[in-house]
Amino acid sequence: MSSGRSHGSRGNDATGDGARRCIDDDSPHGAAALSRALVWVTERAFYEAVKSESPLDHVAETVIHLWWATLPE
Repeated sequence: MSSGRSHGSRGNDATGDGARRCIDDDSPHGAAALSRALVWVTERAFYEAVKSESPLDHVAETVIHLWWATLPE
């Protein structure tokens, strides 16, 4: 499972004070709202996959892609 991104490059760039102020707000686009939505989608995707006996590796790859596409650079 590869997301196409380097996982090690996320460090300081996404966690600086400026980035944190930009993404950590109370709006529907803020970090808390996005985190809740991503967790809900992740849980629901795996629940539906287990219920329908779908391959979990396919769901995992889709969810990983969704998380990496949503997280800030």
